[in-house]
Amino acid sequence: MRRALPATDSATDERAFMHQRTVFSVSSAMVGVCLTAIALIMVYERLSVARAVSRVLLAVDALVFLIGALLSFFALHALVRGQRSSVHVLADVAVLLGLLLMTLVCALLVLTMV
Repeated sequence: MRRALPATDSATDERAFMHQRTVFSVSSAMVGVCLTAIALIMVYERLSVARAVSRVLLAVDALVFLIGALLSFFALHALVRGQRSSVHVLADVAVLLGLLLMTLVCALLVLTMV
């Protein structure tokens, strides 16, 4: 069951739309970044447990960004129909979680290469 947020002015709706458009495009691009990183790790790989874990974490990270993109898409779709939805909060959380996970993977890779 959807819970619509109270109607607001058009300036707020425009900001919400622009925000979700940004979240959608960034999270979609980050899926590609994760795939590129996985390929680079595979090229550089030396039977290291840390690199194998990094590949798995980046695959999970790509899924997190995909979830963020899908949630943002649904939030955009609701805004286009003139509805407000709380899905945008979940989209923001998914993208932030994906960025956090990617940062942890980067730190893990840097620490294993030292």
